[in-house]
Amino acid sequence: LLNRSSDLEVHPGSAGSTRQNQQQDLRHRPNHGRADSQRTSAGSTSCNTECGIQGRKQKSLMSKQKKQSLTAASLIVLLILIDQVIKVAVKLNMNLGESIHIFDWFQIEFVENVGMAWGMELGSKLFLSVFRIIAIGLLLWYISNRIRQGARTGYIVVLAMITAGAAGNIFDSIFYGQIFTASTPYYIEGATPATLVSWGEGYAPVLMGKVVDMFYFPLFRGTFPDWFP
Repeated sequence: LLNRSSDLEVHPGSAGSTRQNQQQDLRHRPNHGRADSQRTSAGSTSCNTECGIQGRKQKSLMSKQKKQSLTAASLIVLLILIDQVIKVAVKLNMNLGESIHIFDWFQIEFVENVGMAWGMELGSKLFLSVFRIIAIGLLLWYISNRIRQGARTGYIVVLAMITAGAAGNIFDSIFYGQIFTASTPYYIEGATPATLVSWGEGYAPVLMGKVVDMFYFPLFRGTFPDWFP
């Protein structure tokens, strides 16, 4: 009986202790839940903020790339048009070597160039024309690459101007020999400006036309020394 009694006395205490522990657990559980909820909410807010910033940066970059692409394309087309209008006007109204005085430091002088800058040649005329076409393709690829890399707009504008100049010379080589008669120097008696003719009746085959140059800047005057080649 004593043993049973002692057993009966111990069990209620044990049960009470168990209930106390359970109650304490219940009191602590909500706090842990709130802490977890706060951490989750903070993490979600931080992610949303970072994602929003990255999204805005991405949109801003895409907008900049579109503007730069449009600027480069528009500038190339505009400069080629201006270049061709002036060249055609010079070709149809001036003889070789004639000049129009604008300022002391700037004149329009009609010169035809069979090679590169300053008349330098790189192999044959056909090779030079093909080389120019390849160079223009590489320039367009490079401009596109620099735009994707986030280059400055000023740099893109400079590249577009160089590309337009090279493309204008290609137009001269492709079309001018096919649609114009040959220009003659102004000092030849009875010299007249070139005229437009039907396609294929010009002075040179495709890619063999001469490049028209007309902007002359006499900023320096003098003679080269005798030892200069």
